Amino acid sequence: MGWWDGAQTLNGKLPHPYVENIEIAEEWSNYSNIHFSMRINNSIQNRRRTVHAINSKLKKTFKFLADTIPDSRAVFFIRGKKYLCEKITATFTKNGMSQLLKGIFYPIEE
Repeated sequence: MGWWDGAQTLNGKLPHPYVENIEIAEEWSNYSNIHFSMRINNSIQNRRRTVHAINSKLKKTFKFLADTIPDSRAVFFIRGKKYLCEKITATFTKNGMSQLLKGIFYPIEE
């Protein structure tokens, strides 16, 4: 698997997909850091990530009213406690979206 960001190379070579977040020059004289990584366990990126401890055995379902669908990746404060969302379900009809939304959440352990 590879990734090409659409950028044209400055060294006159044809564009190519990147397979690592570092690229070594052909003559091994230099290297360049690529601005992405496809690594799952990238230790540099993991230091900047916020990881929440969730209780995966305690799944809660809440129904709530909203005019728009909230970001499901956000931390939700429900009844004074923090939750992470698994999914949000909205009902759509020919008249538009229903304001009643249903979400499945897991509590964040602090």
